[in-house]
Amino acid sequence: MLPNIAQGTKILAWGGVYVFKKPRIKDVIVFRLGDKHLVKRIVQIYDNGYYYVRGDNLNDSINMSIKPNEVLGKVIFKY
Repeated sequence: MLPNIAQGTKILAWGGVYVFKKPRIKDVIVFRLGDKHLVKRIVQIYDNGYYYVRGDNLNDSINMSIKPNEVLGKVIFKY
């Protein structure tokens, strides 16, 4: 997620945020892919409810669609 979140940066993500409002384009989210947790930005929301996510780093090779139930939370703070 460079340049916004560097390797080793600690983040705080809240899973309950989407109970009160819907995910939006530009939200940074945490989701699970296999045994890893990934942090990516929502760049598109499809009519079927899936989210197209991508990292901010231009060299990031992970661009994918994920289901709404795969989202673990929205990044609300970094330190």
